[in-house]
Amino acid sequence: MTKRRFKSRFLVGGLGLLAIGLGLAFSFWPRPRLNVILITLDTTRADHIGCYGYQRARTPAMNALANDGVLFERAYAPVPVTLPSHASMLTGLYPPEHGLHLNGRGRLGDTIPVLAEILRSAHYETGAFIASFVLNSKFGLDRGFQHYDDQFAEAGASEDPVHQRRDGRKVMDNALAWLKERKAKSFLCWIHLYDAHGFYDARPKIFGSEFVRNPYDAGIAYMDLQIQRLREFVKSRKIADRTLIIIVGDHGEDLMEHQELQHGHQIYDTTLRVPLIFSGSPSVKSGARVSDPVSLVDLMPTILDCLHLRQPGRTTGRSVKAALDGRKIESRPCYAETDLPFLENRWAPLRGLVTERWKYIETTRSELFDMINDPNETQNLVETQPDTFQEIRNIFEEFTGQMVPREASAVNLTVNEQQILESLGYLGSRSDKTQTDVAQNLPDIKDMLPLFNDLMVARTLLRDGAADPAIAKLRVIVEKAPSYVQARLVLGDALFFQQQFAEAAAIFEAVIAERTENDDAEGRLANTLAAQGRLEESVPYYRMVLKKVPMGAQYVIRFALVLKELGRPLEALTVLGDAVRENPQNLHAQLELGNSLMQLGRMKEAVPHFETILKFHPKQTMARLNLASALAHERRFTDAVAHATRAVEDAPQSFEAQYTLGAILVTQNLNREAIVPLTEACRLRPDDVGSRGLLQRAEASLGSQK
Repeated sequence: MTKRRFKSRFLVGGLGLLAIGLGLAFSFWPRPRLNVILITLDTTRADHIGCYGYQRARTPAMNALANDGVLFERAYAPVPVTLPSHASMLTGLYPPEHGLHLNGRGRLGDTIPVLAEILRSAHYETGAFIASFVLNSKFGLDRGFQHYDDQFAEAGASEDPVHQRRDGRKVMDNALAWLKERKAKSFLCWIHLYDAHGFYDARPKIFGSEFVRNPYDAGIAYMDLQIQRLREFVKSRKIADRTLIIIVGDHGEDLMEHQELQHGHQIYDTTLRVPLIFSGSPSVKSGARVSDPVSLVDLMPTILDCLHLRQPGRTTGRSVKAALDGRKIESRPCYAETDLPFLENRWAPLRGLVTERWKYIETTRSELFDMINDPNETQNLVETQPDTFQEIRNIFEEFTGQMVPREASAVNLTVNEQQILESLGYLGSRSDKTQTDVAQNLPDIKDMLPLFNDLMVARTLLRDGAADPAIAKLRVIVEKAPSYVQARLVLGDALFFQQQFAEAAAIFEAVIAERTENDDAEGRLANTLAAQGRLEESVPYYRMVLKKVPMGAQYVIRFALVLKELGRPLEALTVLGDAVRENPQNLHAQLELGNSLMQLGRMKEAVPHFETILKFHPKQTMARLNLASALAHERRFTDAVAHATRAVEDAPQSFEAQYTLGAILVTQNLNREAIVPLTEACRLRPDDVGSRGLLQRAEASLGSQK
């Protein structure tokens, strides 16, 4: 063999060995795990989506995902409320097990494993994009997310702060911007869309007159447009074959099919049965439909199974990955509950169980439905099928008996945050002691819903300024149901705003006498007494309510003002200081405390309170102006001018901003610079003697220098 032929054969053989080696190396090389995009659709019924058979739907994006993936025909939310339902999705636990039962009533415990935290430990990049305050990071679902986008500043200063929610387009804009930055590592992206939640918008600029009669469907169609944008992004990035896309509703909407205007009070399928679609991964069978009932607690275990990740800790949820492969899954009951009737009004709470055929609802008048022959839940079979009722009830007791209950962690809310939740219908009485023993014959929600709906109408009338018809409707409700405490409290509020203080006070006093655990009645009575000029009588009631609700800024501020009027300013400082220590984000208390310190000449002590406000709300003009004045008094003129200038930039039409800036400049003999803001102050308030005098002083000073 010649040397040249030997070298040639050696080279070929070497290349062959190299190819084999590279092939073996590649086979053992760690391949990227699946990406996960979880899209949760707030307040979305399964039966209002095209792929679930709804003819009037405009949902092509969701239909396409279902065609490419697996659709679960009977997916059940464990609770018809946003925060606890999402907590169940992300933990694999039912509400009694993770401790969250309603919005705004607590924070998820730090020891409970959550999906994002598990994926972070597996080196996933994690981002969440939230459309409503009810999922704010302070409620604990942010754990494990590197980026948790729950801020609403971009919604605009003119938006009503008590309806903080974000348009789905903005949420998807932010999510897509984050996704574009993901280059190498696998990621988890959670996108929460809220556009189907009330108040409904037919969106005529987008859909014309198509949804004028069914504005709820417009919200779903609008969310579908955002999902289509996501699908196009995934395709353009060529990551469709390694990205698992999950569409899931957190709960539904009754739409008055069972007398409920929206959701939260009942656990019929209208508010529990939600869409659940898995799509995007080659391992997901295309076009499959699963008829077995599954719960949203199954979501986290299934995602972890798809990613071949170990599940830490115990969950009641189970993986249904077999269904994604086209295999049969074991049938299991699905638990459901709602505590809203009890926590709002001391009506019976609801507990329930769904099996392949039956639904059981435990309440004062329990219910049993045959979901195969009566899917609309119209025929209660408790009386006609007592043996089946007892059998399903035994299954329910066995199932719930295996749960390990947990308590949620405490959460502090600012007064603005309380208003946000109240505006969405999520806060009533704040007692969290749930009544599960229905043997006490508590009122049944089925009997009380008509009165509840009348109360909602009365509240709308009050909001629209129609106080007299609202009061008339409220009197009828209270006459029909004297024990309906919320109706009595709203009637008292309406009378208060009509300055019928004596009758309002009598109502609040009666509620307190009957139900000492109601933490709002004392505050309402205190405000009413103060409005009557009965200041000294109001003091003990303010102390009572603040002992129960230390962060209640609506009571803190009024109490402090009462103490000042009584000539007790130092006591007012103590009340405000306690509120601020309890919750530094109680911005109303921070502002009033700073103002009170300034009135007492304690300028240096006032400064940090205004600075705290501006940390959270940089465009709070009054806090910035007060800070500027306090700094000027402390002879920190450079900082004072800077803050006053910023206030003018933020609120150029504010007389106070223009005047404060001009006054500080004049005190520094910067008369030329003071002319512009003082001239503007005189224009904004021509009759103001102070601004006119300062302007004349500045002009005279400049004239004397010529």
